[in-house]
Amino acid sequence: DGKAVRSCLTPVGKVAGRSVVTIEGLAPSDRLHPLQQAFIDHGAVQCGFCTPGMILSAAAPLATDPNPSRGRIVTALEGNLCRCTGYSKIIEAIEAAGAALRGELPRSAEGISVGASFTRLDAKDKVTGRARYAGDIGMEDLVHAAVVRSPHPHGLVQRIDPSAAAALTGVIQILTAEDIPGLNSLEGYSRNEHLLAATGESVRMVGDPVALVIGESLEAARLGAAKVRVDYELLAHTYDASEAMSTDAKAIYPGGNLLNSHEIKHGDMEASLLGSDLILETKYRTRYMEHAAMEPETVLSYVDDEGRVTVVGGHQQPHWARMWIATMLGLPQEDVRVMIPAMGGTFGGKQDPWPLMATALAAYRVRRPVRLSYSRRESFDASPKRHPYDMELRVGAKVDGGLTGLHLRVLANTGAYDCDGYHIPQYALVAGGGPYRWEAVDASAQVAYTNGAKAGQMRGFGTPQSAFALECTLDEVAFRLGADPLAFRLQNAIDDQSVTFLGYPVAETLGYRECLQAVQSSYREELV
Repeated sequence: DGKAVRSCLTPVGKVAGRSVVTIEGLAPSDRLHPLQQAFIDHGAVQCGFCTPGMILSAAAPLATDPNPSRGRIVTALEGNLCRCTGYSKIIEAIEAAGAALRGELPRSAEGISVGASFTRLDAKDKVTGRARYAGDIGMEDLVHAAVVRSPHPHGLVQRIDPSAAAALTGVIQILTAEDIPGLNSLEGYSRNEHLLAATGESVRMVGDPVALVIGESLEAARLGAAKVRVDYELLAHTYDASEAMSTDAKAIYPGGNLLNSHEIKHGDMEASLLGSDLILETKYRTRYMEHAAMEPETVLSYVDDEGRVTVVGGHQQPHWARMWIATMLGLPQEDVRVMIPAMGGTFGGKQDPWPLMATALAAYRVRRPVRLSYSRRESFDASPKRHPYDMELRVGAKVDGGLTGLHLRVLANTGAYDCDGYHIPQYALVAGGGPYRWEAVDASAQVAYTNGAKAGQMRGFGTPQSAFALECTLDEVAFRLGADPLAFRLQNAIDDQSVTFLGYPVAETLGYRECLQAVQSSYREELV
């Protein structure tokens, strides 16, 4: 009846006798509603998972007031989450749709397009509800998978007893490491990580997978997973990277808790600091950050008519996922297909091949289409996060504002498994000195295993943490020198003739100085 409501909280009985409009029925099939068109025109559609809710929430107030204030628009969108756009383009699109409903000529979206339109090719499907995510794809004879996960941060699997689960109505099969025909490993993506922990092997984090339960329904699969009995010998654990790297730390892996290290050194650090008028020491610590993509990890897998194991789900590297799945199943790669539907957000989190591999194993074993979908709790426990960092900096500067030496130490926490964390020390240092000139650099980074959640790719892959610590430290240096923070950065910014923090000249301009100069006037206005 013209009011936006949350479908998940609205019982069917409450809609009896009422007018119900969903995204599919917002406009006749031969044209778009002004809101749908405005979302396309203004680039308000990215992954599209939140788009139907955003549009319908805005449609309600626009129907009675085509000229709402920005405050009313924001209120109408309350409770609608978006992890891609930052909301600004969404609000712009709603304002433009209001103008269209008032009969005003549409304004073109601001921006520059070089050589082509910037309209997304898939935007129309996303604003009309036609986009199909992995959870939208149904198949005949579909069954569901649920994961038996370790409740302990560290332990040895002593026994897996699936008998109680197998006796439940609706449970089809329980899969353990013994049912993996190929390599029980994510090698190539994550060193030492198993698909399923076998009897006699270790689990190293809460949420570590031990078994898969296949059920006729999601409820049956999850009930079966809760009934699988796993006996563990509990082992010492730590979530702290410093503790994991201490001399008396218990080894999480036989080779120790250090995954990898990297260093950058050039110039005479001792002389540089001796010639400094100010030496500032700082410590910064960042924590885990969850991607929180709107669409939780969801995968559909089946064996097609030609006998190929086919996997449909969100992933950023389908060609690599295909290779890992084939290796796990002991199949040639041509017997595996990976197809990527619309994805409801990723940000690096859906680089993890584990859900695709597990669902492929389930379909290969039961020979029926299988869907695996994480609960939000599972996503928080088991998906890769942004790496936590412990950072110590010692920065030298002269009274005239010039930077001298940078001594930097980074310790990154990769959690229980590698997940490409092997490369994190190098990325941590790439941003560790920023786009600034230094007389001398002594920087090193290590990445340690702990029993925390596994950490992996996230936007920037290890560089935002060290950039954060450096920029905060430079603000402190500028304050102590009585210098303007922007002018201080302009003074020390590299140019085409500079040697970078990494120890070699830049190959081409980075434009950093020009960026700082471009924001100077706005920066000064904010200070007034």
